[in-house]
Amino acid sequence: MICQKCGFDNPEGAVFCGNCGNKLEAASSNLDAAFGTDTASDSALNQAADEATISQPVDSQPAEPVVTEVPAQDQQASGQPVQNQADQQAYNQPAQNQADQQAYNQPAPQQAKPVKQKKPMDPGQKKMLITISCVVGALLLMCIIFFTAITKATDYKLTASQFFKYETEGDYGKAYDLLSIKDKSEFITKDAFKTIHANDEKKDIVIKSVQTYDTKSSASKEKVVYIKYQYKDRNATEEARVTMVESGRFMLFFKKYKVDPSTVIASDIKIRAYTNADVVINGTTVDKKYIKSDESTDSYDAYVIPEIFMGTSEIKFTSSIMEEHTIKEEIVYDKQSFSFTSPKVSKDEQNKLAEQAKKDYTSILAAAVDKKKFTEINGLFSKKSNYATKAEQTYDKLVKKFNIDEKTNGYKTIKPTSFTNMDEYDSHTDDGIQAKVSMSVNYSGNYQSRSYSSAIHDYEVKYEEKKGSTSAYIYYIYDDGKWTIKSMSLGI
Repeated sequence: MICQKCGFDNPEGAVFCGNCGNKLEAASSNLDAAFGTDTASDSALNQAADEATISQPVDSQPAEPVVTEVPAQDQQASGQPVQNQADQQAYNQPAQNQADQQAYNQPAPQQAKPVKQKKPMDPGQKKMLITISCVVGALLLMCIIFFTAITKATDYKLTASQFFKYETEGDYGKAYDLLSIKDKSEFITKDAFKTIHANDEKKDIVIKSVQTYDTKSSASKEKVVYIKYQYKDRNATEEARVTMVESGRFMLFFKKYKVDPSTVIASDIKIRAYTNADVVINGTTVDKKYIKSDESTDSYDAYVIPEIFMGTSEIKFTSSIMEEHTIKEEIVYDKQSFSFTSPKVSKDEQNKLAEQAKKDYTSILAAAVDKKKFTEINGLFSKKSNYATKAEQTYDKLVKKFNIDEKTNGYKTIKPTSFTNMDEYDSHTDDGIQAKVSMSVNYSGNYQSRSYSSAIHDYEVKYEEKKGSTSAYIYYIYDDGKWTIKSMSLGI
């Protein structure tokens, strides 16, 4: 902005000349535009000056503009023309109009900046933001789960402590999950583990420390963990040992460890049961595939259980013909043996066998009286050669008793009339399941007697109906699902 008076180049927007103090025309026009017309502007400026004078304290002086006198030699050096004396004095004197001076000192009014209003979020953007938040949250949760799973799978000391804690607290379901079991037979299932320890006493303990024993072998896949613990009602500290073994890999890179099952499982447990009996261990029927034929006999079946949990097991022996028998045994080591070889015939089977003994006695006696061959009745007898031979010899002797001539005393015919005392049953398994049926037999028959007659001076034969009683027994053996006769004594 060029001053019309002194020619000084002032900055744009200046009201008064910075060199001579002259009011600049362009600035005046702008000021007039800002405050109204020229006349109104002067009145307003004068009024503002009066108000400013009244509002100021009496002893205060109006601020004078600071005017710096530029020496003539400096003006010449800078290339500016040197002003005349009157101009210099006018420049050095303060402005006459107080209102103009105050207007000069006031800063130019600034326009208010417009406030930017935030645009409402687009529904698509909002949905995208929610989706991103959910994805990030899910990733964080997955990371937490992942690292927790790594810790649980790879920290063998933690796993050992948990297993020991579960066992002492009686939580055998969770303890089972920490065992390194690969081939799960019917005797090493979770239910079997819980059943065998169902009556174990729970222990209230506090784990004091967990230490690891280094096997010092790079080839070894075992980790031995020693756990020091204390019962809550005792002061003494005790120690337990848990052996850990590698159980595969987690995410292909991390070694997983579980509890060595050999510490709770016994191998090759032998059970000897009478032939045709069903063996039930802790509620599970033992499959016939576990019978070892090379160790079995005609009397016994030898079972070999590959693996079973250590602890108190209930072994039950059942059969359709024998009384149920149960034993409780503590399984504590490998190749332990148990047996039950003294079964008793069940009450129902005793009644059936008593009726069969009556029929067999009657049939054999009738065949002997009729002098039948043994082959005609051998279906009643055991097929085992040693028993069959002896039974045939006994039968032949009985036949001879009824093969009498006129010179012999004896029964021509005989039959049983009643059986009593059928309650003596002696069962054993010397060569299979056997039962001895003892009985008292009442009989009657046509008896032939030969005596000397003085009237005819010769022997005469008489026949009379004669009754009698005797004791008898029949030994039965259970063979091919039925009772057959092993041996007998009919008491005739």
